[in-house]
Amino acid sequence: LVAVTCRRGTLHVQEDVMVLQADVVTSSDPTRVSPVVTDVWRRTQPIIRYRLGDVLRVDESPCACGSDWRRIAAVEGRHDDLCWFPQSDDTLRVVFPDAMRRMVLLADARITEYRVEQHDAGAVHIQVEVSEPMAFGEIAARIRQAVRDSLSDYGCRATDVSVSEGLTRLLPGQKRRRVVCSWRERSPVPVVES
Repeated sequence: LVAVTCRRGTLHVQEDVMVLQADVVTSSDPTRVSPVVTDVWRRTQPIIRYRLGDVLRVDESPCACGSDWRRIAAVEGRHDDLCWFPQSDDTLRVVFPDAMRRMVLLADARITEYRVEQHDAGAVHIQVEVSEPMAFGEIAARIRQAVRDSLSDYGCRATDVSVSEGLTRLLPGQKRRRVVCSWRERSPVPVVES
């Protein structure tokens, strides 16, 4: 248990039983961190400097509840699932899973479920389930446009945005990951942090 919610609805790090070190994910936004935890309570199975795969946005301002424990403003996704898109100078820029989620879900209210997969820098494949299957073509076009427009706002471009209807079936007990990046940088390419 890394954090608990206070009576004001704020998520606080349990700093009475753990030490949370926050490795900054991007130098341009020091509030986005990848947590490394040490549990000071456990004795039989110690957890010492265990890196979590999450990207958190921390808020160092005091909470109205009066707690001095650090606040977690948002859980933005998994560090492994950051997406990468080229800029005009061909450097790559990271886009967080939460931003990808917003691009898809805000494209059309008829989207009921989604999955974003990135297998190559700049290219994404989006699977969606929609409430009106007869309107899938229109919805897919709106998703493609929303992704391109949003990436343009980030100063990036998509080399390919494909949209298909239906989601890949999960095995029983398998957790659905909505944003998945299986692409890994294979050569030294300059990366701009968002």
